[in-house]
Amino acid sequence: MKVAAEITEKFDVMRRLTDLNLNRLVIADSLDMGSALIAMQKAGVAASGVMHERDFLGFITIESAILSEPDVSVHDFLRSASIRLQASEQVRTASKRFVQQQADFLAVFDGEEYVGLVSALMLITELGRSYDPLTGLSWSDALRDWGVDRLEMGQEVCIVFFDLDDFGIYNKRYGHVVGDSVLKEFGGLLVGLIDPAKDILVRYGGDEFAMASVRTAKEVKAALRKLDSRQFNMEAFPAPVRFSYGISGGMRTNEPSRDHVAATLDNLISLASKDCLANKPIRDTFKAAIQLPEQPIAKSDWLQIARLAAERAGEASETEIRVLDALFVLSEGDQQSIVITGVSTINGHEQSFQSIKPLGANLEKAISEAVWEGAILS
Repeated sequence: MKVAAEITEKFDVMRRLTDLNLNRLVIADSLDMGSALIAMQKAGVAASGVMHERDFLGFITIESAILSEPDVSVHDFLRSASIRLQASEQVRTASKRFVQQQADFLAVFDGEEYVGLVSALMLITELGRSYDPLTGLSWSDALRDWGVDRLEMGQEVCIVFFDLDDFGIYNKRYGHVVGDSVLKEFGGLLVGLIDPAKDILVRYGGDEFAMASVRTAKEVKAALRKLDSRQFNMEAFPAPVRFSYGISGGMRTNEPSRDHVAATLDNLISLASKDCLANKPIRDTFKAAIQLPEQPIAKSDWLQIARLAAERAGEASETEIRVLDALFVLSEGDQQSIVITGVSTINGHEQSFQSIKPLGANLEKAISEAVWEGAILS
């Protein structure tokens, strides 16, 4: 588990207070507790920083505002910041300081500038997120929370969806131990792309990874140039490991509710996933998926050829594919084509497909490509 530990260490370093949705509410020290209570209730927060012009004085809590007389000055209930955390501080380190101080809230600064409050509950929630023990990365729930928060703040979000090519074949041919090593190495490669102040990287599921960023699509594409070869080598492994990725860019949103913003994020993820699928190199990377046995199957048995191709394409892409029918048709100019109809199940979503492929000299190859393109790329 050495590689996983190294990736976890890298990832933990990136999880800093600046990545959290800090409580940024501030009120002037000239206000009374009644006005402070209204401000905190409206913002939906349990505390507020108190400022005198540009100077941070301390904070008050909503409990003290509820229990106080409304016309009392906030100065009477002001709590000083026992220590000052820096926004660049790691979440784990900050949590230890909370325990040492027995604090419920602490102030966070960027240098000398106050940027917000962090609560013990916020840190407990962050540390309790689900992590993938194999790669050390968070699962997709962290990406969704992070992305929704950024969209609600009016920031643009860019999604990059990554997928290993032929991963089903690695597991089938070399075993799951090798497959796990491939996933660890790939996770470590992607960690090198991340700007911790602007990005989050997760293992989305299986051999899929996803990155969300508040950088522009142009900036993200510039960072992805490090992956132009779309492959990496592993020690003592016979061939390069190949992968694909797709990009979608978000626009600022003024959606009326968090549910609508969540739907916007889901759409961005879906678009990036489809772009990734469209970028997969069929003929080279998936040669094994459409290569047929040396002894050709009788040309009259089109359905058998199609079902054999579906089985191989399914293994290569970890997709369930059922071929229902295979027919020849004549199109304009008496061009013969094969029509494949069937059902594919990707990530639990079932969809029917129909694929039409012109016939060339190699009948088996045309049928196989029709299955692949219809079931996976449609």
